[in-house]
Amino acid sequence: MTADPKDAPAPLPAVFRALAHAERLHIMSLFVAANAHDPGACLSITQVAELAEVSRFCASRHLAILREAGFLTAQRDGNFALHALSPVAPDQIDEWISPLLETTERLHARL
Repeated sequence: MTADPKDAPAPLPAVFRALAHAERLHIMSLFVAANAHDPGACLSITQVAELAEVSRFCASRHLAILREAGFLTAQRDGNFALHALSPVAPDQIDEWISPLLETTERLHARL
């Protein structure tokens, strides 16, 4: 049995590209803040647009990029798509950054 390609983590460049935009970083911070108060919190496109002070079109596009990079999941609730944080991308970033940080710490220790 083969794994569903939708379940595979996004390629690392796509993950970093998704975070390389100020509005997407702001949107991610909205989800982090919402989850600090309510773990598993979901936000609609309209809520994200209002909180991020962007159009619904922009919010929708940013949410799609964050979903494609594995940062968010979406589920339908009637006419609305509710988005929530996904744990997949942070694990992938940590797997890449941890060895890099360890290497730079070793290099600094030699100085």
